[in-house]
Amino acid sequence: MTRWKAVDVIITFFVSFGITFVVSLITIFSLILFFGLYFRYFPFIPIPSQGTPSSIIIKEIINRPEFLIAISIAMIVVFLSFYLPLFLLTRSYAKKRKSSLKVMGIYKINFKLFIIGIGLGGLIFSSSTAYELFLQYLGIEATPQIPIPPGIDKETIKNLLIKLSPLLIILIGVLGPVVEEIYFRGFIYLLLRKYLKISSAMLLSAFIFAIVHLDIVNFPAIFLAGFLLAYFYEKYLSLPLVMIAHGVNNTIAVILSILLL
Repeated sequence: MTRWKAVDVIITFFVSFGITFVVSLITIFSLILFFGLYFRYFPFIPIPSQGTPSSIIIKEIINRPEFLIAISIAMIVVFLSFYLPLFLLTRSYAKKRKSSLKVMGIYKINFKLFIIGIGLGGLIFSSSTAYELFLQYLGIEATPQIPIPPGIDKETIKNLLIKLSPLLIILIGVLGPVVEEIYFRGFIYLLLRKYLKISSAMLLSAFIFAIVHLDIVNFPAIFLAGFLLAYFYEKYLSLPLVMIAHGVNNTIAVILSILLL
């Protein structure tokens, strides 16, 4: 039985977001400080001759293993600073209201649901791709999946992302979908469903899911993904199913975004 309240859902998100904001600032400052000291006391790049393009210097820095390790650690810290509190607070409030994640269908999975999850993930990715093609047809530039900083060539970024791809798949393709489905479908959708009609709960939960992604251009595609996830969650009450679907979509998106960069 769903016993948690709207205030639990709101506090969980904003506390997690606040922690991430603070941790992100600290992480950025730490990276700047680390590399500043590293370059000062352990220089690994020869002093460039006058007129050396900055792109060459940046490329040399990015290709260093020290940079890869530092970026990997920073990514893990920032991701965990959001998803770990989001999961722990969701679980805590469910327990506090004398409920549990079991009510959300956390253990409901079998071969049939596994296959449906994979198929749903493919459907969501296909719909997102169709939406991007539609935007291109209208001459609207979609939000870039991987923004390229000025002064850095695409090949350098692509090589870096290929090295980071296992970590990106774990964070974006596994960790993110697992926790987001517990929160958005298990926590938010079940709460809305308690007070609204099923169709209204699906639409509102999809709207919230799309809003928090802060992507106006891709809002319709994200909204549709949220609606499909809510629909199949309602149909089967299986968190693993929607976790798999979400993960399949994200993993394909990560891999293709890197390969097609």
